[in-house]
Amino acid sequence: MSRIAQLFQNPLQFLYILPAIILGLTVHEWAHAYAAYRLGDPTARNMGRMTLNPIAHIDPIGFIMLILVGFGWAKPVPVNPRNFKNYKRDDIIVSLAGIVTNVIVAFLFSFVYVAGVLKWGLGTNTAFLSIFGAIISINLALAIFNLIPI
Repeated sequence: MSRIAQLFQNPLQFLYILPAIILGLTVHEWAHAYAAYRLGDPTARNMGRMTLNPIAHIDPIGFIMLILVGFGWAKPVPVNPRNFKNYKRDDIIVSLAGIVTNVIVAFLFSFVYVAGVLKWGLGTNTAFLSIFGAIISINLALAIFNLIPI
């Protein structure tokens, strides 16, 4: 069954995956901007992209495509590698920052997910399980997808 059919079959599913997509894309792009800034490139900060505000990072067409067909994109963070002290090393660090951040978010939400089920008795709370499950899986998917060389 296609993603579109699933969303129309269960409209709540849309509400469960929406925060996961927004969170995953936002922290991923913010991490690129933050890493570049820490390594000497103020380009993203000067352009207002070093923020956790999703509006700065979400590309409308890419976001809609991600929801409908499972493949989309965010606005790429502008980076000027000439500002780095060590071009090769710093460029790799900036590239890996988004991936590492997505893995960290997935790990943190996995911890809360397990604690919610085992300690707080939320194993029957469908909304909790669906939202946290979506956050974990989407962040891991973003991390894995961004490991693919282009």
